[in-house]
Amino acid sequence: MRLPCVGPQLNQQARAKRDMTLKHPRSVFQLLKQHYSRYTPEVVSSITGIPQDQFLEEARDLFLEDGRLEKAAGAMVRLGELLWMRGHPGTFDHLEKAADLLADMPPSYSKAYVMCSLARFNMIRDHNDEAIEVGKKLIEVSPDDELAYTSLSI
Repeated sequence: MRLPCVGPQLNQQARAKRDMTLKHPRSVFQLLKQHYSRYTPEVVSSITGIPQDQFLEEARDLFLEDGRLEKAAGAMVRLGELLWMRGHPGTFDHLEKAADLLADMPPSYSKAYVMCSLARFNMIRDHNDEAIEVGKKLIEVSPDDELAYTSLSI
């Protein structure tokens, strides 16, 4: 029995089709994303024997050593969001640490992302006064931005 040929799909010019949106389920991006999605902090901890909290701190520290504060803060927010989805109690500590990392940095997309995430999660946990304070700080970062009050600014 002959197996069907599995290869790239071709367009009319006999060139491999490209998915510029990266949303096709068989695109290299989606395949890699699927492959690496299994390596959650829990799985990495079970494979390496390193406690999960230590692993998260090491990841952040690697970015910090490299002087990439924005990357470190972004990673902490994403890890905090992941932990929140799993019901981990330390979620907000990660978000607040991310905000602290960028407190003295000039305005940037990363700083806005971290602050918006912190405000959003404060609202989720009914700490609305804290969310409003974070929002006020975000407005101070970019007072002339007409879109600073919306998610369109980031």
